Amino acid sequence: MLSAAADRVAPAPLAENRQVTQVHRPDPPPHPPAVNGEPKPVEAPAAAATPTYSKIFISYRRSDVAHAAHRLYDYLADRFTADAVFIDLDTIAPGADFVSALDDALKHCRVLLAVIGPGWVDAADPDGVRRLSSPTDLVRREIESALDRDVVVIPVLVDAAMPGEHDLPDSMAAFVRRQALALRLASFRADCARLGDHISIVVAQP
Repeated sequence: MLSAAADRVAPAPLAENRQVTQVHRPDPPPHPPAVNGEPKPVEAPAAAATPTYSKIFISYRRSDVAHAAHRLYDYLADRFTADAVFIDLDTIAPGADFVSALDDALKHCRVLLAVIGPGWVDAADPDGVRRLSSPTDLVRREIESALDRDVVVIPVLVDAAMPGEHDLPDSMAAFVRRQALALRLASFRADCARLGDHISIVVAQP
């Protein structure tokens, strides 16, 4: 008869299953190639591009002489590049806040061209209120902003006379003292060239 101790067979020892975890260390960055025996300096990242702002701002009423304003824009864009000339329909991106875009352009322009036609002074809103009488009129705001910033303001007359002080609000009184230039159908390109020559002098100033 086997003893009670013989009934108990000690279990075989379990084999150890240990996995060695290897720590991955990234390879050191390669040294820059040597130039004439000296390590090549690491180039700094390129700086962000500086925004380009237009130097010439064209102000006009769409209900007045939009065709002349856009012909003037085409001439100036050919002469100074499109980036140098601001006009609302061609410069403001779809979906942009156009009031903010106008204000931003006015902060950086050097010349404002106020294109004036026969209907510029008496243009009215749908309620019959004269637009120049409203402080929120965009054309009025554009000219007021340029005058306040000492921007060169040039009235550009298209089949129209220069407005008088009685035609304008008090905030635009200085506008009537600005020397105007006429754009005539018979000499349109010659008149644009004269205007462009003067603009060249203004934008070239530091």
